[in-house]
Amino acid sequence: MFDNVIASADPAEEAEDSSTTSMFDLRNGSEYADVIEPDDVERLVNAGQLERIYLVSPIFGGAEDIRNIVTAGQGAARAKQEIDTAVVTALEQCEDLAYDVVPDYGDSHSLVPQRITFTAGSQSYIIITWDQPTID
Repeated sequence: MFDNVIASADPAEEAEDSSTTSMFDLRNGSEYADVIEPDDVERLVNAGQLERIYLVSPIFGGAEDIRNIVTAGQGAARAKQEIDTAVVTALEQCEDLAYDVVPDYGDSHSLVPQRITFTAGSQSYIIITWDQPTID
């Protein structure tokens, strides 16, 4: 575990000068606005259409319980691993690092966030899972 991570889920504490943003676009045409029941989530996870990821990874002091887990589209676990690897590299180069996570569910009641923004120091990472449908 890294002791020099300052974790927060408060967007007001996000770095004001985010110098770099990396995007992981997982949109594949799937629409998750109607995934509003835990049974729906389980069915989609079991079918391999959704993956669970930690908001704050246990290696950074994140809790290994449901309050620290979100469900996102296929590829989310790989994207989160890339983010964690980049954060480890940044931690090896500095003493303290602010780490914020903001899952964004948009205007839906879905249990699957539309996007998740991770900010580590001056670097931001965004995992995009799905878009709210447009009404014509």
